[in-house]
Amino acid sequence: VRLTHATWGALVARDGDRLDVVHQTDDILLIPERLGDGVLTRVGDTGQPVAEVSQTEPAVARLPCALAAVPIVLAGHVRAILVILRESGRPFAAHEVDLVTQLAPVVAAALDKGDRLGSMEQLALVDALTSLGNRRKLDDDLDRAVSEAESSGEAVSVAMVDVDHFKAFNDTNGHAAGDEALRAVGRALGESQRADDTAYRYGGEEFCVVFRRTN
Repeated sequence: VRLTHATWGALVARDGDRLDVVHQTDDILLIPERLGDGVLTRVGDTGQPVAEVSQTEPAVARLPCALAAVPIVLAGHVRAILVILRESGRPFAAHEVDLVTQLAPVVAAALDKGDRLGSMEQLALVDALTSLGNRRKLDDDLDRAVSEAESSGEAVSVAMVDVDHFKAFNDTNGHAAGDEALRAVGRALGESQRADDTAYRYGGEEFCVVFRRTN
C-alpha cells in the first residue's frame, strides 16, 4: 500500500467462481457479497491486471476511487487477487501496477507453502495404514466432542475396539497379512459408522469410535 501511495489494500481469495476477502486494511472497504459483480471477476477470469478509476464498482464501499487489481497465479490458476485503492481520482500509473505485479509471485509462493503445510498437517492426523484418524486426531476430536456435549447437554460415547489374537495371527501369517487385517478392520469401522460417528486407529491393533449424541 505504501509503495504505491494507495489508501487501502486487500487480498481476495478465489476458489472457482467464489471470491472471499482474506485481509483488508479497512474492514468496510470491500463488500463481500458483491465481490463477484465487477472488476475482480474480470481479473479472475482473464488472469490480467486491471487499473481504472471507478464511480460504480459494486464491491467497493467508498466511491469514486482509483483501483488496481493484480492476479495471484498458482499452478496455472488465479488463486487470489491483490487489490489496492486510492480515494482520490488519480489513477494508478503503470509503474505502480508493476510494483504490485512484482509482489504477486511472493504472495503466490506464500499461498503454495500454506497449502503444502496444510496438507502435511492433515497427513499428520491420518493413520497411514488404515486411513482412519490417528491418536492425535482422536485427542483433538474427542476434546471438541466433549466440549460440545457439555455445551449442548447431549451425550457423547466412546467405544474401544481390540482385535483379538492379533499377535498370534501376525506371527503365523506374516506382517503383510497382519497389515491387511488391520486395514480390513479400519474399512469395516469406517463403512459402518453413522454420519456423526468417527472411527480412529488408537495404536497397534486397537481402534476407537467416538459416538456423538449417543448415550
